[in-house]
Amino acid sequence: MKAARLCAGLALLWVAQAWGQSSTAVSPEQLVAERARIASERAAIATRFAAEERACHQRFAVNDCLNRNLAWQRAALADLRRQEIALNDGERHRRAAERLDSLEEKSRANAAGQADLPVADPHTPHAAPRPGGGKLPKAGEPAPRVPDQAAIRQYQERMEHKQERHAEAEAQRAEKAAQGEDEARRHAARVRQAEERKASVLRRNAAEPSKARALPDPAP
Repeated sequence: MKAARLCAGLALLWVAQAWGQSSTAVSPEQLVAERARIASERAAIATRFAAEERACHQRFAVNDCLNRNLAWQRAALADLRRQEIALNDGERHRRAAERLDSLEEKSRANAAGQADLPVADPHTPHAAPRPGGGKLPKAGEPAPRVPDQAAIRQYQERMEHKQERHAEAEAQRAEKAAQGEDEARRHAARVRQAEERKASVLRRNAAEPSKARALPDPAP
């Protein structure tokens, strides 16, 4: 169990470091592979949890065994959920970076296009029309506004803050869901234990009369 959790922790650390180094360090194909790995590990956890739960009912300290099994499952699923959140955040960062690259490319193209435009002679009474329609910009007239680097940085900061809030909300929802599942399993375990105790008492009571009938009659 410790080895499995260590592997999961190392995988999470690798994902976090990869996204911290570069927004495009992990390719879409790698993201698909990581999600498939997480799904496979989650299925393995469910299989092991069910097997351990069955084994617990064969032991003397049933409650302690069930509680340990629940704690292990909760920790293992929480590790996988953190990895999943890191992958989702990384994908959002990658898409945001692609949008920013597109904005910067358009900004550079617009700036280059404005620099290449001819400027109308102020002494010419009627400026020749532009090929696409409209008049040429006059000398000293400001060029149309294009997105600047400050605006792009502000947009990136807003996107990062939004992603952080989304990740926090996802973590809180996952924590509440895990707590609800744990409580439901504990309740089910208590119900099973009560039924087992009741069945044990009934079996014991049913066996007592037969024991009494089996005793020999006292000697006269």
